[in-house]
Amino acid sequence: MDLCLKANRFCYNNPQVPIVSQMFAEPAPFGNLSYPRATFANTRIYLGLTLGGTVLDPFSGQITSAKAWFLIYQLRFQNATDNRLGELWERKLEQVLKAYNDGLLRVSFFHSHTLDEELSKNGDYLAPKMAVMFIALTIFATFCTITFVWEKGRVPTIDWTRSTPLLAVAGVIGAGMGVVSAIGLLSLAGVPFCEVIGVMPFLVISVRLDNTFLMVSSLFHTRRTAPVVERIAEAMSDAAVSITITVLTDILSFGVGYFTSFPAVQLFCIYTCVAMMTTFVYQLTFLLGLLVLHARNEANGRHVLVPCLKTVRFKEAESRSVFVRVFCVGSAKCDTPAIPHSVRQNSFKFTDGTDRLTGNRHCLHAALEVPTAAFKADTQEGTCVTRFFRNHFAPFLMKPWTKLVVVVLYILYLGTSLYGCLGLREGLEPVNLLVSDSYAIPFYRDLGRYFWQIGVQVQVTFNKPGNLSDAVNRRHIYEVVRKFSNGRHGMGEGGLEFWLQEFEHFLPKYNGLQVDDLDESRFYENLQAFLSFTEFSRFSADVVLEYVPEMTTERNGNKISRNSVVRGVSAFRLMVGIKDFANAIEQTEVTTAFRETAALYPQYNITTFHYMWPFVDQYMQILPNVLQEVYSGMACMILIALLLIPQPLCSVWVTLMIASIDLGVVGYMTLWNLPMDCISMITLIMSIGFSVDFSAHIAYAYTVSEDESAVDRIRFALGSLAWPIIQGGLATVLGVLVLASVNSYMVNAFFKTVLLVIIVGVSHGIIFLPVLLSVADLQALRTLYCETSSLARSVFKNSRKMKAKDISSRSACSCPTHRSLSRPIFPKLREWYKHYLRRPKSYQDDQQNGKPTVFSIESLSSVHR
Repeated sequence: MDLCLKANRFCYNNPQVPIVSQMFAEPAPFGNLSYPRATFANTRIYLGLTLGGTVLDPFSGQITSAKAWFLIYQLRFQNATDNRLGELWERKLEQVLKAYNDGLLRVSFFHSHTLDEELSKNGDYLAPKMAVMFIALTIFATFCTITFVWEKGRVPTIDWTRSTPLLAVAGVIGAGMGVVSAIGLLSLAGVPFCEVIGVMPFLVISVRLDNTFLMVSSLFHTRRTAPVVERIAEAMSDAAVSITITVLTDILSFGVGYFTSFPAVQLFCIYTCVAMMTTFVYQLTFLLGLLVLHARNEANGRHVLVPCLKTVRFKEAESRSVFVRVFCVGSAKCDTPAIPHSVRQNSFKFTDGTDRLTGNRHCLHAALEVPTAAFKADTQEGTCVTRFFRNHFAPFLMKPWTKLVVVVLYILYLGTSLYGCLGLREGLEPVNLLVSDSYAIPFYRDLGRYFWQIGVQVQVTFNKPGNLSDAVNRRHIYEVVRKFSNGRHGMGEGGLEFWLQEFEHFLPKYNGLQVDDLDESRFYENLQAFLSFTEFSRFSADVVLEYVPEMTTERNGNKISRNSVVRGVSAFRLMVGIKDFANAIEQTEVTTAFRETAALYPQYNITTFHYMWPFVDQYMQILPNVLQEVYSGMACMILIALLLIPQPLCSVWVTLMIASIDLGVVGYMTLWNLPMDCISMITLIMSIGFSVDFSAHIAYAYTVSEDESAVDRIRFALGSLAWPIIQGGLATVLGVLVLASVNSYMVNAFFKTVLLVIIVGVSHGIIFLPVLLSVADLQALRTLYCETSSLARSVFKNSRKMKAKDISSRSACSCPTHRSLSRPIFPKLREWYKHYLRRPKSYQDDQQNGKPTVFSIESLSSVHR
């Protein structure tokens, strides 16, 4: 069965092949082989699309050799049968050419299904990496949720009662369940799935793992002697609000990304938004249920891995076997040494105060009047990592010479980022859609090396050419054509394939007349004859003739139509040879130049086309869409910052940090040889939300701190939040690290841009922002805030009942996250979570009766966790 696409009843069979062969073998009878056009038997043929990498004789200009030959085989796809047979033929040709091996000839090829098939390989390569990511995140989360118990001078032992490795695993599984549910729901709704969405699970699971840490940490820092229901309510009243705000920030940033012009970005943002929401639901249901079970097991002293077994207290394990001391030790409620009654009565008093970190005015602080030195140091300093950032890193960062170095580094960072932005490349080239080992990559490389440097043709169509028999109109059209061919990227007259030129050369040989000698009717009659000749029939598809029925009158007076005669040309097309079309920048320049030239002559309604035009349109839309997303995203984040953070000054710093982080990501992305395309646009949208996490909490903690000196406030902010920020960044990097080994530009670009976001964001959060805050510190604003806070606290003291909140010690390995600073925000939402989780009736009765609830301080200890 004949599958070729026919024109004028003949298949296109690469006619240049026999012509070039004859001319090269016998130049005397057939003529010399010139470039880009050669004359064969009085017919000029264009060789710019046939021969590539040509070498010309410097004296005669004739072709002496060529490095590439471009062949086209066009198939017919007019119905389902043709489609199926054509697909089978292409796959068979692919198999044959892949197996072809010749020492003298190298073949690269491409067919109509290549791009779709090679794009699908991105998903095939990602699937095995998913398991690696799950294992890596599970190990990381498990390590971060292990708690140790120890006494001075003894080896620390894992606390198998308070550690939460199963909750860490459940957090990873829950995030995976949210991703699977999102994909299933959207697929059920008929939302398409594209290949770029394949990286979405890696991002969502690693980012949402922070919420697991937050929930576990919030439970850890509740009073162990309290009932389970009360502990869960207290923990979730803090954690759930932070999780809600974090999810809201991420959803808004990706929601803004939906309003782009790129369907792939829109689909990615839809899937990511829904995955964020479903993961949030699973964390408040599936993970929260497991958290309750863990709290019950902890209250009963059960083993975290084998709940049917009870753990052995640390002191009791001294006389037991090594196995018991290593795998069965756990702390109980009463492990915390009791504080003598006299100490409880005389050494503690409840004082009105505001939590320095959260600004929570709904609590009372237990002030220790006569504490031991060890107790005071431990309760104030926290974990060993916290102590490092508070006592060593922050003071080092606040030294004058360190500040000077950091400011210089920041200026260099901004300068380097701006330099990178100036060299920004836009667009996702077709070759970058393929996996690294695709057989189509050599084809695109050869196309760019041998044919797109010079010889490629652009179609130029005159949709309203006017009367071509008019000499003035023809001269005007020639001027327009020369404008196209003699431009910066044009090849001149030699690159033109214009039927009107060939027609004017044809007339003297056909009837001895010149085109200016013809009137309108004879012009179109000769044109019709010209197109009927076999050697010029190739132009028949370039000219749309306008036919008018010829009317004749019979003797009885009736008019009948005899034949249709040509009365004009309604549209025509010509080919313009161009050069320097090998990369996205040059392609954008050519497209812009041709369209601007066409716009200069609206009377002809000129359109230009090349099959790379759709890709170039994408290149040119990248930057406007990126700017739109950055502006819109920053506006949303500023609005959220104003709503969530009680200090407008923080919103200013958050805004500056978002702009600085995005500037750095774009600049260093360019220096890393990554263009601005759909992949990097997705990551830039993500970075807007991440910038809030990296900067808002540090700025807020610095602002609300009641310390007088900038150094103390930086110590407070970094000691509280530096490690959680780093931990959150590590979790995200670890989740996408497995993508580094995938042989795909799309996947590697996603990994690189996410890595840039994390590195730049964390650097801003713990280095640049603290220094800039201390340098730009304004005593007047700080004094105004302190006076305002004092007034607010005095008003609040007289208007509400107070409650004392237990201060529980931190585990050396407990892992709060950098998203835990939202507790003072939306108090009604916090109360909703408390009532939703049903506090004990006795507690509710006390609250309804107006009785203040005072918690005991017996759990405070510097020895046991």
